[in-house]
Amino acid sequence: MEEAYRIAIEEFFKISLADLEFSILYLGKYSTILRTLGRVILIDPSDVINVHLLEEYNKVDYVFYSCRLSDSYNREVALEIYRTFKPIFFVDPTTYTDLFLDIPGEYLVNMHPGFYNIADLKINAMLGLYEVPVIAYLIKMAGMNILYTSRSEHLIFEKEKVDAMILPLAGRYLERGAPIYDLVRNFRPKRIFAINWNEQEIDIFIKNILEIAPYAEIIPLKPYASYRVALGYP
Repeated sequence: MEEAYRIAIEEFFKISLADLEFSILYLGKYSTILRTLGRVILIDPSDVINVHLLEEYNKVDYVFYSCRLSDSYNREVALEIYRTFKPIFFVDPTTYTDLFLDIPGEYLVNMHPGFYNIADLKINAMLGLYEVPVIAYLIKMAGMNILYTSRSEHLIFEKEKVDAMILPLAGRYLERGAPIYDLVRNFRPKRIFAINWNEQEIDIFIKNILEIAPYAEIIPLKPYASYRVALGYP
């Protein structure tokens, strides 16, 4: 497994990017890595992240956490990422409570719902509803809008066209009329990167999306597979 991870990371960092392009690598659970031209972002890095293998590339700029009370969070991994790379962490309030004694304030941002301009990012942090409140992120950087929501049963009352959406899918919330489809209608993503391990559920999602958003390209993320995306609307 470690060899497959090493090869995946190596191939991911070899991808050549231009303006208005990004690459994404899915590593398991809800953990993904994004690269733009000059930036590397970790999203919900859990215990599937091998920080030692990432260290060879000496580059993580930003880390986003949506909710501590899920399997997408691992405290020791978060602290190892901080010690290794010193990135800026954007975290939901529950994660902030768990980390603020160990990560200095200049590296740790407590993300309540609202708008933030930090470094070269513009972030709309939105409240999502699950068993506990979670934070969804609309990240604007380098001319791109990328939405990440860690629970597909989010009820987020926003409307803004986005270039890409990273969306874990929960099977019991995929039937017609589920809130996930309102989310797609509101944000009108050009591409949806779907995280789900059940091909039947992916098929249900694709069928329903084609009825309400035929313009959207749906890309099921597979572990250790990299994707290069050139943005733009037709």
